[in-house]
Amino acid sequence: MTHTDLPDNDFGSLFYTVYTDPDSYRHSDPNVFTSAVGRSFYESVQPPSQVSLGWCASAAHWPSCIASHVTGHFWSICATGPEKTVLECQCGKDWRRFLALRARELRPNGRLVVVQPSLDEHGHMGHEPLADAANDCLAELVSTGLIRGEERSSMIVIGCGRDRSRLMEPFAETGRFSGLSVEHCEVFQMPDAAWDAYLKHGDKAKLAVQRARWFRAAIIPTLASQLNSDRTPADRRSFADKLETALTRRLIDKLVPMQVMSATIVLVRDQTT
Repeated sequence: MTHTDLPDNDFGSLFYTVYTDPDSYRHSDPNVFTSAVGRSFYESVQPPSQVSLGWCASAAHWPSCIASHVTGHFWSICATGPEKTVLECQCGKDWRRFLALRARELRPNGRLVVVQPSLDEHGHMGHEPLADAANDCLAELVSTGLIRGEERSSMIVIGCGRDRSRLMEPFAETGRFSGLSVEHCEVFQMPDAAWDAYLKHGDKAKLAVQRARWFRAAIIPTLASQLNSDRTPADRRSFADKLETALTRRLIDKLVPMQVMSATIVLVRDQTT
C-alpha cells in the first residue's frame, strides 16, 4: 500500500494512524506493507505497470497551478466571466494529465477509482453559501486589522468541480484515453448528516459550529499558508481561530442545507502492455 501526498505532508501522523487505528487496513493481512511517496500526483508516483488498484478521494480536484485569481472572492467556485473560463481550461488540462500519469502506472486490467467534488445542473458545487459567508468574514478580519489587505487579496482556494461531461471529456472521441476506459461514472448529491441532525435537535449554534469546524479543517490551512512570510506560527493560529469564530457567528443566521455534489468514476487499464 503506497500513499502519496506533497512533500510537506505530515507522513509521521499517517504512519502512526495506520499502525494504531483499530480499523486500519494493516490488521486485515500481515503481508500488507505501508510506504509513502512525497510527490505531486501531477508527476509519476510509481514505476510503470505497478499498480493493481488506485484510489483517489477528495484530491483530484486540486489543480497543478493557480491559473487565475478570483476578483472579490477567495474561492474559485465563485468565479465568473473570463476568470472562470481560465480556471475551467486549467481544470481540463489537469484532468488529462492526471489520467495519463495514472494510466502509465496501472497494470493491465488494473483499476483506478476517483471520487471528487462535482457540479449540479446549474454548475454549482454546493459549498457556495459557506464560501460567501467565509468571504465576508475575511473582509471583516481586514477591517479589524487582523490581516492585511494585500494578504486577503493573495488568498485563493481552487477546486476543480467536474460534472459528468467534464469527467468524460477525455473519452468522448473514442471511448478510451491513454489506454483507460470508463467502467462506471455517476454524479450524486452528498447526504448532509449535520443538517438532518439539526432538523431533529433544532440547535442553530451547534450546526454553525459544525459547519465552521469543517471549514477550518478543509480550507483554513490553505488560507493561513498564504499569509505574508513575516507572520509567526502564533499569528497563523490566531488567524485560524478568529476566522472560525467569525464564521460560526455569521452562519447562525444563515443556515441552509449543504447540497454538495460529488462524483465517482472507475477507470480500467486495457489488457495490452
